[in-house]
Amino acid sequence: MPPGLRKPAAQEESGCPLPPYRSSVHPPLRTALASHPRSGSTWLRFLLERSSGQACGFEDPGWANVLPHVGGVEGKPQMVNQEGLVVKTHSICYGCWLGAPPWKRQRLKNTTLTRPEALQFLGPPLLDELERIGNCLVFPPSTLEMMIRALKGKTPAQRKQGLPNPVYCHVTYDRAVVLIRDPLDVFRSNYHYRTKVLGALKSGTWSRADHMFARERAQAYMNFYRGWRDFVEARRQESWLHDGMNPGGMLVYYERLKAQPAYEVQRILQFLQVEVSKEKLDCAVQQSTMDKLQEKGNDRGHDRVESKSFFGSRNTTEAQENLTYPLPLLRRFENMKLFEFATSMGYISYTSLEAAQDLAERQVPSEIQAPSMPWQEVKVEQAHPAAELPDVPSSAELAEELPDVPSPAELAEEPRPGQGLLSLQRMDAGAAGWLNERPMSLVQSGMFGLLMGILCLMILSRLWRARNAKQMHSV
Repeated sequence: MPPGLRKPAAQEESGCPLPPYRSSVHPPLRTALASHPRSGSTWLRFLLERSSGQACGFEDPGWANVLPHVGGVEGKPQMVNQEGLVVKTHSICYGCWLGAPPWKRQRLKNTTLTRPEALQFLGPPLLDELERIGNCLVFPPSTLEMMIRALKGKTPAQRKQGLPNPVYCHVTYDRAVVLIRDPLDVFRSNYHYRTKVLGALKSGTWSRADHMFARERAQAYMNFYRGWRDFVEARRQESWLHDGMNPGGMLVYYERLKAQPAYEVQRILQFLQVEVSKEKLDCAVQQSTMDKLQEKGNDRGHDRVESKSFFGSRNTTEAQENLTYPLPLLRRFENMKLFEFATSMGYISYTSLEAAQDLAERQVPSEIQAPSMPWQEVKVEQAHPAAELPDVPSSAELAEELPDVPSPAELAEEPRPGQGLLSLQRMDAGAAGWLNERPMSLVQSGMFGLLMGILCLMILSRLWRARNAKQMHSV
């Protein structure tokens, strides 16, 4: 058992038990559960694991404070799983997908270090890997330079392993469930977690150094969600290479998850293409209430974190310390464009400094209006019971009002072009029959040939980049 991890509790008796401590899944697509710390990712993992029966993973084993699983890393049976139904990450994505353009990732030029200085920390082989592959995941407030400097005095083997990850991009994601929480709310929660739960910060430091903690978190918040929004935009542009596999990303609001947990979890599972019964979903919600999560049986995790303090204990911190946002701090946020960014992410009440001040004083989250792009819209497909329908015209009556349309047999005799970039074969066959019936002009024929040529070049370019990227990672 990994040092510091408690033994798992005995198997519970419920209609939706958590997956065993030693269990793992390896889906065909690697899905990030990407969130700023204290946005509800641990609670969401409880809901997903209970409803689906599948274990989640961690990008960094150090984040396995609550509900870890082992047995999924080959040759390391006690190591926390790095694969799963979803993979928890708090890292900023800098081109963290296979085949990302080199300029999306970070390299030595993104630090203040010279090459001779970097060689002292990394050594030639690791520095060459960093410059060739680039860094694609950084957990703030750390930076690539801080990651490099942390390797000072390490052996080549330790440098290769990293702390705990190499400085170059060693894992990538195919799609993402991006979980977000109102910024002013999540900063308070993160401060409570670092002071009262982890003990990483000294209590009573909220206002220290001109509210340095809140200012640092504001910048990290924007960098984090910009990075993952960029990820989703890029993956959606490549979606035609992944027929039916949802390679983009969906946006989930903590506030909506809190208000309608069953509905939001069902949306996520639909995005993941995992089917669950209504009974399992209802059971997962009932077994993942705050009271249930605080019970002793749910503290399967790291010795430094107990479920009772991890879940729902922020009120104790706020009772002892004044976690408010004074006007000068809100002005700093406005100058940083935090409120403008929050609005772009769907928190539409941050329309002005005065509006933000009102929300801060009342300690209520903003209203939400989810942006349509680039996020994938996921609507739950539910079977509704039969309802009493109004009178509708009969088919005979409708036929009298409609113009003549071809019969199914007539339509079958006339092939039509396929739809979508992924149906090129069907499109070619359908278009051939269609063109035979409707000869195109010389201009139309030329435009059609040009379009097909462009599509072929795009496919070849994407495949070539993906192959090169895969070869780079295998070196």
